[in-house]
Amino acid sequence: FSNPTNMIGSTVVSEQTSATANKYIYSLGNVGDTTWDDTPITGEVQTGDLMLENTPWLDTKLRNLMMFADYPEQVRVKVEYTNDQEVKTVVTDQEFTNLPLRINKYVIDMNKSSWTHRIKFYITGVCAKLLGWGLKYSIERETE
Repeated sequence: FSNPTNMIGSTVVSEQTSATANKYIYSLGNVGDTTWDDTPITGEVQTGDLMLENTPWLDTKLRNLMMFADYPEQVRVKVEYTNDQEVKTVVTDQEFTNLPLRINKYVIDMNKSSWTHRIKFYITGVCAKLLGWGLKYSIERETE
């Protein structure tokens, strides 16, 4: 997915020691407004079902989720997680004001085990944009 005026991306990092275990996909962009008649719009981004080791044979534990976003003044951030059993969990739902930086990082402890993981981001605020995210995970077990 890419758009010349507003791109989004992700970083996925395995906690395994193998040199081939790290995977990176990322991009940044920050252009445009997120209002309609001066009313903040809620932007939503949902991943597909992520198999973090690219195989259905391994269960993984999603340990941390880091999101980075442009939070200019006041923003509401909500993140939902869904596992392979369709169990949906709200992992955070917070409002932030007067953040110190133009681009801020927010880390969420997840500790969710599954063979697939789906994440949905909601971000609401004037000019607030989700710029990307990162996942930290480990392999739990192999399916026999």
